[in-house]
Amino acid sequence: MGDILIAEWLVEQGAEWRQVSDVIDGYVANQGRLDVLQWLYARGQIEKDLLLMLSAANGGHFHVARWVIEVIEPHDGGTRIDTFPAVVFAIHTAASHGHLEIAKFLRECTKEVDASELEGLDGVVVIGSIEFVSGKTMREAAEKGCLDVVQWLYHEYGHDVDLFVNNDGTPTNAIDGAAGNGHLEVVQYLHGFPNSSDLASRKRKRGDESAIRSVPTCTEAAMNAAASHGHLAVVQWLHENRTEGCSTVAMDDAAASGHLRVLQWLHEHRTEGCTTAAMKNAARYGHLEVVRWLHYNTRVGWVYERSYGRRGDEWTSKHREMAACASIGRMHCRCDELSCRTWRVRRRKMASRESE
Repeated sequence: MGDILIAEWLVEQGAEWRQVSDVIDGYVANQGRLDVLQWLYARGQIEKDLLLMLSAANGGHFHVARWVIEVIEPHDGGTRIDTFPAVVFAIHTAASHGHLEIAKFLRECTKEVDASELEGLDGVVVIGSIEFVSGKTMREAAEKGCLDVVQWLYHEYGHDVDLFVNNDGTPTNAIDGAAGNGHLEVVQYLHGFPNSSDLASRKRKRGDESAIRSVPTCTEAAMNAAASHGHLAVVQWLHENRTEGCSTVAMDDAAASGHLRVLQWLHEHRTEGCTTAAMKNAARYGHLEVVRWLHYNTRVGWVYERSYGRRGDEWTSKHREMAACASIGRMHCRCDELSCRTWRVRRRKMASRESE
């Protein structure tokens, strides 16, 4: 798609025009092919299409978004108010994908619309474009690590929109998302917000009676997710600067993902520990070094079937390392096969000598 020379040749040969669908328009805009859009528009194949704006914003193509605003809309018999809903939703789309330049440009376009013009527009609250930028926008920008977008959203919309709650009133926990993806700078920025009581005190001193907006929140899911994805620096920072802590999920998931350094650090600095899921999943996914470390440094034990009975319990307790390694073999581990086989043989010999 997008070969203009072939399209020109087909037209010259008398090929029949078919109305370009909105889906095709949107795809071309999402790919940033302004040349194709201009070619189609010059031949009357593009009508006013709000999908173009959203697709350009989603793909991060500023030149396409500007062209739609400056060329198509003014010459299509409409007014800015006609495209207002698409533009303001495109701000959310651009911001949540980290395309700050587009978000800023579109935001300026909405300021050209007088609030009085919005009175009769269905689905638009008379407070400008802020009803389309929400806590979801902030959360998605934070999850992607777009610090510049997070800062811009707060300074541009923070006075009018509660950027840290969902539409149902629950906290967005934006810090959790940023931490889970390893975006420490975003975590630190959001952490730096004053708490609700401090905000209320400042407003009272200024005589400001406006509503108190929410502040960024964090849960134990932040450290859990950071550990699961191997972001040790984030785990350490949360440990030193936040009070939410973590749960056994942190070590369990770190083990399952093979993040041995994270596992070791949590074991030394945190008290939550891990469960039998740590060794089971480390074995399942072939992390032999993690299985070894868990065997020598934790007391979580090995998961065995109840049908093994008491004797099975005693054997598994005594030979957890052998049980773990045997399980690795059964579960088609992704670790080095030779290393696993050598280790298994060595442990069998040791067990044999112990029984003599």
